[in-house]
Amino acid sequence: MPASTTTIDLHIARPPTAVYQALTHLGQLQDRIETSSTYRGTVDVHDDPVRVGSTYVDRTPIGRFHGQVLELEPGRRVVFRQVTTRNDLDIRITYALQPTVDGTRLVRTGEITTHRWLAPLHPIVVWATRSENRRTMEALKASLEA
Repeated sequence: MPASTTTIDLHIARPPTAVYQALTHLGQLQDRIETSSTYRGTVDVHDDPVRVGSTYVDRTPIGRFHGQVLELEPGRRVVFRQVTTRNDLDIRITYALQPTVDGTRLVRTGEITTHRWLAPLHPIVVWATRSENRRTMEALKASLEA
């Protein structure tokens, strides 16, 4: 079972509380980042804002990802885990927020593990996931700074 870690580091000209709020209101996330050929929306959000243990579903071309909130530190850290229905792709996402003089440094770390039929396609899955993550992070930044 191949595993990879990818990190995206960016600055958002908003305070950590505003960034944290955007990350924890999954019902509004689709409006902030819009859908794409890879991300088709977040549905079945239980609890909005989320709390530890809250669940949701992300729709993608390869199927549904069942997500759960693992950790929350208000204004500092959010951790999600997403697993496909067939358990062939498992992603752990950590958002670390650090205050800066003029906003927030947001570091997104994704740990991607592929299983079974996706294991041989791991480099392609990582490339596609990294590309979509960059798009969503830039869209989140743009929506918060608008």
